[in-house]
Amino acid sequence: LVCVLLYLNWQLSLIVALMFPLLSLLSRYYRNRLKSIIASSQQSIGTLNNVVNEVHQGQRVVKLFGGQKQAADRFAEVNNTIVRLGKKITQATAARSPFSELIASFALAVVIFIALWQSQQGYTTIGEFMAFIVAMLQMLSPIKNLANISIPMQTMFLASDGVCQFLDTEPEKDTGTQTLQNVSGRLKFENIDVRYHADGKKALDNFNLDIRPGERVALVGRSGSGKTTVVNLLPRFVEPSAGAVYLDGTNIADLTLANLREQFALVSQDVFLFDDTLLANVRYSRPEASEEEVLAALKAANLQDLVDNSPHGLHQPIGANGNQLSGGQRQRVSIARAILKNAPILLLDEATSALDNESERLVQQALERLMHGRTSIIVAHRLTTIEAADRIIVMDDGHIIEQGSHQELMDKGGYYAALSNMPKMGG
Repeated sequence: LVCVLLYLNWQLSLIVALMFPLLSLLSRYYRNRLKSIIASSQQSIGTLNNVVNEVHQGQRVVKLFGGQKQAADRFAEVNNTIVRLGKKITQATAARSPFSELIASFALAVVIFIALWQSQQGYTTIGEFMAFIVAMLQMLSPIKNLANISIPMQTMFLASDGVCQFLDTEPEKDTGTQTLQNVSGRLKFENIDVRYHADGKKALDNFNLDIRPGERVALVGRSGSGKTTVVNLLPRFVEPSAGAVYLDGTNIADLTLANLREQFALVSQDVFLFDDTLLANVRYSRPEASEEEVLAALKAANLQDLVDNSPHGLHQPIGANGNQLSGGQRQRVSIARAILKNAPILLLDEATSALDNESERLVQQALERLMHGRTSIIVAHRLTTIEAADRIIVMDDGHIIEQGSHQELMDKGGYYAALSNMPKMGG
């Protein structure tokens, strides 16, 4: 159509061409004006989803503490924000069309005026003029449609910014090239410093520790003393700012992440289970394992009754994050998962902290089976978990201040003995 217009009358075509920068400026104006509004609207929709999800998951807390009004008020506040922003976007979108029509109509009026003048001067004929007008009117509709897509495009661009920001997140650095086979489980921490923030306090300060193969080592200390940081260093969830960690004499930074993490099994107080069957959750650590091996792991984790009491057996669904199981059963499923992996080194991070006495007894029996013949690093507060350790490492402010067996440290009457006499430690 542009070529036809230029062929029929290049002077009038230049006037039509003036619409393009005007419509472009209009689109840019609305796009810039609505950018923050659209971004706020998308953020509010995400907040609304979180509010609904929290109330659904925490409905027992809401009911128990009479929080219905707070939940309704919070929902209404976010919902009203979305409605208000939606009205602004709708108003701006509706106002775009009249302005686009005005520019197109003004261009058409100027074309008709000049065409009449040209026809009087004999520069154009009625036939050429009508052909030009028909071609121009056919071109106006797609031009206006192009101008009107700027607001939907702005919404898409802002949404894609969030996706791209997530995709641009730096992946874990896997610079290691070596692999280990038949690991004995000897660990050595050499002059380790860990600082989470450049200007912050060190989580570990010149930390040194040598762990023999098959040794059970318990890490004890108040919150913030660096116990969990020590555990997180081993699978390289945390990188040291100085020093090195050695596994069987090899710097773990030189090992591939996949090979390094094959050597560890983790049992944590923060158990995460998938919304799948019992079989799938236990088999997650070793997908090629047979059902017989999974049953053996469940039996070792004191979960044989869970399989026997369900008509679905191993194939019973356990719900989102295991919500159809008790706290002790969830913890034992994670132990069964660790047993099935059969890794040479075991990491226990507060594995019995939130259990009642009966559940703790069953979990403790399962942990004993799991720790047998493995190098074990135990982070715990309960005395029953700690006193069976071969060596207890007492930490404070990222340093080792005492170490020895339970009886040696109690006889010493130092920091550990004082911790042992606290209710949390002795409970």
